[in-house]
Amino acid sequence: MKKWEKWIEIFESIRIDNIAIGLKQVSKTYDLNKTEEVTVLAYVKFLELMINSVGRLENEMKDDIGKKTVSPKVNEVMYG
Repeated sequence: MKKWEKWIEIFESIRIDNIAIGLKQVSKTYDLNKTEEVTVLAYVKFLELMINSVGRLENEMKDDIGKKTVSPKVNEVMYG
């Protein structure tokens, strides 16, 4: 197995909706060295940051919908 294929399998086994089970599967399936373990943890942190940013965006969108502002009427009469 090529190294990049191994990483693809590792990243695919860590699902964003259940990270704990994915990590258990990775630890049972692969014998990772320290550097590889840190790489997996960095990937988990990346997933965490993505979840947090999506949650923030959803909250901002809800706030924007609730605060629909009405723009002031523009004087459409032209004097010439």
